[in-house]
Amino acid sequence: MAHNNDVTIDAMPREHKAAFLKAPAKIELPQGTRVFRLAAGPLPPGVAVSPWWSLVESMDLPNGEVFDGFWVSARRAHRIRKPIRDYLRARTAISDRFNNPMTHLIVAALKQPTWCFAGKAAGQPEFRDEDDVILIGGAHQLWIPKLMFPEHIQPSSLWPRPPGAPKR
Repeated sequence: MAHNNDVTIDAMPREHKAAFLKAPAKIELPQGTRVFRLAAGPLPPGVAVSPWWSLVESMDLPNGEVFDGFWVSARRAHRIRKPIRDYLRARTAISDRFNNPMTHLIVAALKQPTWCFAGKAAGQPEFRDEDDVILIGGAHQLWIPKLMFPEHIQPSSLWPRPPGAPKR
C-alpha cells in the first residue's frame, strides 16, 4: 500500500498551503523516486523529516505542467553564474524566517509509492523583519507529510545524471 494514501489537502496546515501559488495537486510518486532538499544538516534517524522536497528527475504533472528536476535547476543556476543554493533559495522561496541555512544537499529515494502534493512555490518575504524584499518562488515543490528516515526514505545520489545535464 502507498504511503500517505489517506492524506488530504485539509491535513495541510494553513501556512503550508500559503507556500503554494495555487492549490497544489495530489500526486502519487512511484517507489524509488529520488527527491532532494537543501537543509541545515543530515537527516536525523527515527524522527519525522521536513515535508518540503523537490524532484531529482523532471516529471510531467497531471495538470500538464513540468516539474523541473535538480539538473534543470543546476543548468539554470550555471547559466546565470549563481550557486545552486542561491538559485533554489530564490525559486523555492526559502526565506530567512524558516531558519534554514541550506548547507547540506539531502538526496533520498522513496522506499514505497508515496502520495504527496505538488505545486509552484509562492513568493515569500526574504527577511524576517522586512516585507519589501520578496523571493520570487515559482519553482515546483513537493509537500510530503509524515516522512520518517529510514522508514520511508533511504539515502540516494544525484547520479546517474540524465543526458544533457551540466557537467559541473
